[in-house]
Amino acid sequence: MADKRVDTLLTSLGGRSVHQVDTEAYRAYRRAWEEYPRTGFVAPFPLDLDVEVTARCNLRCRFCRTTYQGSRYPKDLLDEALFARVIDEGAALGLRAVKFNWRGEPLLHPSLERMVAHAKDRGLLDVFFNTNAQLLTEARAAELVRAGLDRVTISAEGCSPEVYEANRVGGSFDTLVRNVEGLRNARDRLGSAKPRIRIQTVKIPELRGREEAYTEFWSPLADEVACLRLKEEVDYERNKGRVSPTWVCPQLWQRMVVACDGTVVPCNEDDLCRLALGRAGADRLQDLWRGPRLESLRRLHRAGCSHEEWSCNRCPLRASDLAEEQAS
Repeated sequence: MADKRVDTLLTSLGGRSVHQVDTEAYRAYRRAWEEYPRTGFVAPFPLDLDVEVTARCNLRCRFCRTTYQGSRYPKDLLDEALFARVIDEGAALGLRAVKFNWRGEPLLHPSLERMVAHAKDRGLLDVFFNTNAQLLTEARAAELVRAGLDRVTISAEGCSPEVYEANRVGGSFDTLVRNVEGLRNARDRLGSAKPRIRIQTVKIPELRGREEAYTEFWSPLADEVACLRLKEEVDYERNKGRVSPTWVCPQLWQRMVVACDGTVVPCNEDDLCRLALGRAGADRLQDLWRGPRLESLRRLHRAGCSHEEWSCNRCPLRASDLAEEQAS
């Protein structure tokens, strides 16, 4: 991975991660993912779009921004026709990947499978989403396999009902395990190598010193197991004031986000849309991508002044990266 990884890979079964796809087109995409932020090259279109199909969530996790900010998020389900327009525009201009979530749980959208199929039909190389998997029945899993989903990341704090259900409030550990097993069963039954399955957790206190047990529990069900740094998403003001002239956000050269109400923002940390660039459907994404607002933000970052932007100065990713730099 190249986008300032915030995770520690605990295991990758068979020596391959969910990002290792053996085609030249995919390798070229991942090289561009690394090179564009380093060189400052702005392509005609972002490599990835995070297209939020909903900002709603069925859980209330203790550490998640949606639990605390969700009342301020739009309640829309993404319009399927708008999604198609966004993907069609991007596919013609170099878009390589789409992630179907941002702040919410993508399986709450009833048309998710059709949108996955549309993205694959348009030639996208990396079609994926993150999920809590509570709604990932084996029937839906089979539909997603048939649609061509490339990979899925399943969030699972802990490897016991007590730890999981205390952190993912409203979730059932037994349902989680059953649904992950169902996804593997559907994939095997349909004779598919995809989607590749990643199980991940954030580094909650209950997991410290128990990473090996976590890995041993989930490895039989996953292609990859990982642990992410726990970012401060509850109180953004605690992220304020960390300054490093060397920190440049890679997302500004890699991706954009389309929210479920069409709002377009430059990164997936700006959950309150303070950096809104425009609106999908009214604006061409290619114009927003290379427009003056985003170009100004890129210059600010490359000048070592990211802290001068209100949202960037409170960014969970930026703060966690700088904290790790200071600790090393």
